Amino acid sequence: MKTKATILCAVFFLFALFESFAATFESGDDITISEIVNDNLYIAGENITIDAAIRGDLRIAGSRISINDSIHEDLIGAAADILINAPIGEDAILFGENIKIVADVHGDLILFGSSIQISKGVNIEGDLIIFSDHCSLNGIVNGYIKIRGKDVFLNGIANEKVDIKADEITINGTIYGSTSLSANKITLNENAKFYSDVDYWQEEGEKDFEAYMINQQAKYNSELQWSSGKANWKYLGIGLFAFWIFYTLAVLLMIFLLSYLLDSVFRKAGEEINTHFMQNFGYGILYFIGLPILALFSFIIIIGIPIGLVLLNLYILSILFAYIVSSLGLAYAFNYRYNKNWSKWQLMLLALLIFPILKLISFIPVLGILCIILIVAFVYGALLRPCIGWFKSNGLTKQKS
Repeated sequence: MKTKATILCAVFFLFALFESFAATFESGDDITISEIVNDNLYIAGENITIDAAIRGDLRIAGSRISINDSIHEDLIGAAADILINAPIGEDAILFGENIKIVADVHGDLILFGSSIQISKGVNIEGDLIIFSDHCSLNGIVNGYIKIRGKDVFLNGIANEKVDIKADEITINGTIYGSTSLSANKITLNENAKFYSDVDYWQEEGEKDFEAYMINQQAKYNSELQWSSGKANWKYLGIGLFAFWIFYTLAVLLMIFLLSYLLDSVFRKAGEEINTHFMQNFGYGILYFIGLPILALFSFIIIIGIPIGLVLLNLYILSILFAYIVSSLGLAYAFNYRYNKNWSKWQLMLLALLIFPILKLISFIPVLGILCIILIVAFVYGALLRPCIGWFKSNGLTKQKS
């Protein structure tokens, strides 16, 4: 039992160790990356400039972001102003006020912003999904295009299916795939060309597409009727529903993994919560206060920086998994207190029910946060007690020998 109890520490330690040495972290007001980064890069700051290649993923958040050298893998970024001035090797997801893309993206591109511009000559190899007030698409897209917005200008080339819903749509480019357009007003300029059938709706009624169709037909379809206000709520609802489904599955997966791998550890923790209540709280508070202090001390000692990175990531992982771990701990505590003898699956289901309750409690100002701190401290303390006991017994054994 005591040996198995150490698995929890080992799992968190290995997660932290992997994150520490498989990624580079940067933070500050003004950050410029001027040397090649050979692994994943995580950056948070005010003004961020990438002037060297990133050979892994890039996760970036700031006020103003300029990417002037290649990102070899995925990019996820959020900022008020974003400029992509160098190619992205795989997929990119960007959130911003003003987003400008002036270089190729070799995977899918997903953009959320107020004003979005994709410059002429830019090649998007994968799908393009945009949610924006003002959108100007001037490049080439080889995948599926889906745009929801207010004013949409398509001046480039679309090689696959196009689906646009907006208040106003202006087409001055070439579309080779099937097209669905829905807007209060559709404008077709002289360079507009359609090489596949078009389904459309506009508030003004039918429109003459004949001069722009290349041996194909355009059909007015009232089922495509677009109402920006209602549609925004619709897509917001769909997005939130999809997010919560994904989020619930992710939580369930983590609960399953922790319960399956550490069933005996959590059963012991459930017993500890019911029998050593205040001692568990003390151990939990000591863990959450002492770990960052120990990490800071390690950073002060130059030779201890790698250890400090591991401890810092261990602390971050403890915070990230706090609700899931606490939900499982409370489920096992309930099982022990009332002698239920439930199976792993029943305990996982109970933990999944407890999880949203803890989330709701956390929304209560001041009191809710205090309650969560208490619960998390009790559970983590209960999980740590067997580990501490194991180290003590091993230490005593060695001393006697």
